[in-house]
Amino acid sequence: MITRSVTIEDIDDLYLMWNDHIDASALYRRALREEMEVRDVDPDDLRTLLKWAREQSYTKEEIAN
Repeated sequence: MITRSVTIEDIDDLYLMWNDHIDASALYRRALREEMEVRDVDPDDLRTLLKWAREQSYTKEEIAN
């Protein structure tokens, strides 16, 4: 698993402190899926293409470019 830092506002942090049962990682992933949907990107297709590219020894940086 790769972790990535995300900047949040103080109000976000406070809300998460009040609701410590909320999985912020899941919220982040859900927001990304919504962005993919807006841009008509199928996550399953993208996952398949990423797997194929990695099997071909491409790095993530090469794939992104």
